[in-house]
Amino acid sequence: MHDSHPAGLLWLSSRNRFLVAVVPTGLPLWQWCLIATARIGAAALVCHMIGRAYGDQALRWFWRFLGMQQEQVSKFEKAFDDAEWFVVPFFVGSNIVWVLSGAARSSWKRLLPLALVGLAARLALLWWLAKQFESQLNSVLRFVDRYQWWFLAGSIVVVVLANVRNLRGR
Repeated sequence: MHDSHPAGLLWLSSRNRFLVAVVPTGLPLWQWCLIATARIGAAALVCHMIGRAYGDQALRWFWRFLGMQQEQVSKFEKAFDDAEWFVVPFFVGSNIVWVLSGAARSSWKRLLPLALVGLAARLALLWWLAKQFESQLNSVLRFVDRYQWWFLAGSIVVVVLANVRNLRGR
């Protein structure tokens, strides 16, 4: 899909791997930035609102899904309060950070500038890296295209095993 419908791929997922994969396709920079910003922003808004609505309950669900212990969770929540100014821009695409920001009831007046700075830096870095390593990226994409069904089967097995382990441990 990265060759035939790069914009559609970005609308489906704004993960770094897809953001980078579509750069060599010739998708215009303005369109790439617009879709990435809209997609990452929508995910951030949904996760923030889940955090606001459900607070600690939403955080417990995320931590359980990730297999984190309660001691780690408490440390992470306290660290977020102290380092929000750094965490939000650095991890602008992280759903957990946005749930944390909602649970902490962070104001949008504070979050929006932090998110925009982080998003601009992230997109600039990803575009630049993809351009610098375009030939290597194309080689990797051809390899993945060739063996995509094996990768899909392997990733399904890994995800199922990880979820079984995380849910059994609780």
